[in-house]
Amino acid sequence: MHYNLDRLKNFVISDTGFIFDPSTGEILNTNEVGCDILRCLQEGITDIDDIKQRILEKYDVDERTADKDIREFIPVLINLGLISMEDS
Repeated sequence: MHYNLDRLKNFVISDTGFIFDPSTGEILNTNEVGCDILRCLQEGITDIDDIKQRILEKYDVDERTADKDIREFIPVLINLGLISMEDS
């Protein structure tokens, strides 16, 4: 799956869960895992398995939970307009 990540490029993501969009002044918040998923996307890592591996390395969580968290969080990002799907 390919995503348009242009809007994320300039986001400032804190370790405490605050996300700042300097282009709009909008401030959002999420948990630590959400921040790490966003950081992966900012780095151009869009493959679910690659993101999951990063989450598994950092957090004491099982693979099933990590996969579920990522697959639930990405549609939220799409619905908020933070990322969008691209045609392959």
